[in-house]
Amino acid sequence: MGCGVACVASLTGLSYSDSRLLFAGRPGDDHHRGYSRKSVILALAKARLRYEFRRKVPNVPVGTIVYLKDATWPKGHYLVRQSRGWMDPFHERITSRLPGIPRSYVVPA
Repeated sequence: MGCGVACVASLTGLSYSDSRLLFAGRPGDDHHRGYSRKSVILALAKARLRYEFRRKVPNVPVGTIVYLKDATWPKGHYLVRQSRGWMDPFHERITSRLPGIPRSYVVPA
């Protein structure tokens, strides 16, 4: 469930450990429950990156975090859009297609 932290690390250029500190004081964890989209946005803000929540995004820009939640990801899963595709922290790879249907987006403001 550390996918939210890994996406923040990817966008900020910080290590996973340092990115995890950006979530200090927020509900959730990186082992069982994960973090909410609001917590992801606030963690990015601590790193001086402005992001906002959106339900739909017609053209997904690089740097967008997508939130999936379906039968494959019942607890939810975050991926980040990069120039080469989607960075999937669970599988530790870049994939050309999303492994599910997006529920919402965290986009650069």
